[in-house]
Amino acid sequence: MADIACGSGHILLAAARRIAHELATVRTGEEQPSPSSLRLALRDVIRTCIYGVDLNPLAVELCKVALWLEAHVPGEPLNFLDHHIQCGNAIVGFVTPDELNHGIPDEAFKTLTDDDKDTAKTLRDANKQQRKDATFGELAFEKNLRPQLQQFQEQWNQLAVLPERSPEEIATKKERFRDLTQSARALRQTAHLPIAQFYLPKTPENKTSVTTHRPYLEHLQGLRPLEAQRLAASEALAQRKSIFHWFLAFPEIIQRGGFDCILGNPPYLGGTHLSGSYGYPFCEYVKWQYAPTGLSDLVAYFVRRLNTLLKPGGFTAFITTNSIKDGDIRKDGLEQVMAQGSSINFAVRGIKWPGHANLVVSLVSIHKGTWKGPFSLDNQTVPTINAYFEDAQDLGQPFTLGENDSVIFEGYKPLGDGFNLTDEEAAELLKIDPRNQDVVFKIINGQELNNTPDQKPGQWIIFFYDRTKTEAAKYVEPFNIVENRVKPYRATQNRKSNRENWWHYGEKRPALTAKVSRSNSCFVTAATTKHLNFSEAPTDYLFSHALKVFTTDRWDLFSVVQSTLHEVWARKYSGSLETRLRYSPSDCFSTFAFPDGLWTTPNPALAKPTTNTADSSCWISGSASPTPTTSSTTPTSPRRSSSKSPNATPAKPP
Repeated sequence: MADIACGSGHILLAAARRIAHELATVRTGEEQPSPSSLRLALRDVIRTCIYGVDLNPLAVELCKVALWLEAHVPGEPLNFLDHHIQCGNAIVGFVTPDELNHGIPDEAFKTLTDDDKDTAKTLRDANKQQRKDATFGELAFEKNLRPQLQQFQEQWNQLAVLPERSPEEIATKKERFRDLTQSARALRQTAHLPIAQFYLPKTPENKTSVTTHRPYLEHLQGLRPLEAQRLAASEALAQRKSIFHWFLAFPEIIQRGGFDCILGNPPYLGGTHLSGSYGYPFCEYVKWQYAPTGLSDLVAYFVRRLNTLLKPGGFTAFITTNSIKDGDIRKDGLEQVMAQGSSINFAVRGIKWPGHANLVVSLVSIHKGTWKGPFSLDNQTVPTINAYFEDAQDLGQPFTLGENDSVIFEGYKPLGDGFNLTDEEAAELLKIDPRNQDVVFKIINGQELNNTPDQKPGQWIIFFYDRTKTEAAKYVEPFNIVENRVKPYRATQNRKSNRENWWHYGEKRPALTAKVSRSNSCFVTAATTKHLNFSEAPTDYLFSHALKVFTTDRWDLFSVVQSTLHEVWARKYSGSLETRLRYSPSDCFSTFAFPDGLWTTPNPALAKPTTNTADSSCWISGSASPTPTTSSTTPTSPRRSSSKSPNATPAKPP
């Protein structure tokens, strides 16, 4: 039994107690075994059955301490746990030795922000040609390294059965473990090579440290040893990134086909934060390792790895965010493991986290193989469970409809709080120089849209659009504010364009700017919202990235996106945060079928108010607007038409 993101060991400890109780019951024949019988059983369970991995070395030590305290038997030494509770990145590394035969992938040489373009291209072209010329095959590993691996596995099995009855025996086991780990260094160095190439910078001075396909193949086959500099560079990087190879860390488990059971609470981190937290090389690596996949969420890669580590017929059960069944996270995680033949046999769609955190989580159990027993969904027996956590057969993904392209956008994303202004600062800037109205705006976010009755912007912000540095510097005071407040923060960013173009927003949405430039109003909804509701807004507002902007002023189109049909569709195919909808246009708008011909021919019947005996001004789609006209609201920020970037190309909205 394993937890591959074990933290300080709470889940492992609970599992060990449960298994120990069953073991003690079998040993004693008693329904309630004595405390001494339970403790002896618990010691044996922790010594032989419990495995854990975590990226945090302190958490690993805390996990060992928790297990030691629980399993301590008076007069007996503490269990040896170094070979069962290990530190490493559970999703970065190889599970089986056969993966080494894949060689150095071309994806490892994609040009990233800190790479030299020419160097990266030279290495990428060389690697492509070498892969084309080489005959790899399974014999590469078999002829050279398989005997070393078999010897390592035999010695590991001998280590596992060494006694632990005295401090001297524990010390002997620890020394054998240290020696055995060192003896596998050559295997580990070779395994590091394909993954390390994703992380090593592709620069002229680093070129001799990078390894391409042919030298790796020759090294793997034992034809020619790899230069020490290349091996050392990969090994040093692997240590920094905690690359973790399962067939070397737990060889007895991989030999037998995998774990019987994996439990846990895998970490989750949204795709937009992955590069900031782990870097762009990590993003490129996981897209290759877990293909087909995108950058949806960290938890998706854990779900994929969990399934890989299970033996056929094994089970994994975990607590996770309830977004596991939504959008790209579902497609990259649950749908992929089900496509590989696994079955979801138990799920609870959403429950409040029992602790203080304001979270709604899901409970999931996956069987590796076709499940023949009963299915449980929200504690009800159902005929099946699909990746949406529905008791019906999954009919597959809806198709993207071309006519829905480029009409709904996420708002502007500054990437730096230094762009924000107080009311006093904004008033002072507009007073100092009236021209500053070209770059000083009021911006509306999702909270104001959902919670403010008049739905007016409440914050001021500086926005230079796509002006060059020279053009932006003409607005002296706003430019100085951004330089002092934003530039230091941007210097810490991974993306080169964000570091160098620090006066630009992280996402300045030129297509959105072009779309809204030809009309006086559009419709917006909060990206995360309890109720899906589009509201009319003037286009001289600046819209934050917490909003989705439907770039049309047509009320017949509004009535479609405001309909219950569209909301049901959005809640199924989009995402969620706790119990709130996370509206994802690529998943729920681009795939939603509008009435035939509506994009090209307006339908007055959908745009007109309906008559109600109680209130004759009731709007057919639930809008607060009594008539289907564009907004006449007086702008609270400078007119967008007076401050457009000269490079923006207006596009006629639908």
